[in-house]
Amino acid sequence: MAMPPAHRIARHNYPIRSAAFAYTLVVMVATWIEAGRVGVPEVLLAIGCFLVYPQLAYLYARVAVHSKRAELNNLYADCLLLGMWVAHLQFALWPGVMLLGALCLNAAGHGHLERLLRSLALFAAGAALWSASFESGFKPESGPLVSSASAFGILAYASAVGSLVFLQKDRKSTRL
Repeated sequence: MAMPPAHRIARHNYPIRSAAFAYTLVVMVATWIEAGRVGVPEVLLAIGCFLVYPQLAYLYARVAVHSKRAELNNLYADCLLLGMWVAHLQFALWPGVMLLGALCLNAAGHGHLERLLRSLALFAAGAALWSASFESGFKPESGPLVSSASAFGILAYASAVGSLVFLQKDRKSTRL
């Protein structure tokens, strides 16, 4: 028996989430290299979070009875997870802006102000939870490689989401 198809939102978010999370892993490793603190356990945890989690999130959206609701909940889980990783990176400015910008774009695009405020609260809760649990500290500096990679990530993600919105709008206008 075949699995039911995921809701349209989950199908559209899946490739963007997968690529963005994989790219985030690259930025994170670059951040650790620049800071001179790369540990095998944190790299393995990051691989799980940034390469495996997007696959599991999509699988959840596919098997859930309410696929759309499941995908919107996945976006909330993204916020909590990304908030924790920003705290783990000691609030490095450029990676933090990259991740916060992505979640703001997602939340605003999928639910306007109410979803945006909830997403920001979850991001802050994730960061606070990590900071309280592991005393992550505050070092917002990043080197030129991380700053450049983060700026590229911001532009690429905004362009990908903008292209998706354009395709959706174009598809709707041709049906009229």
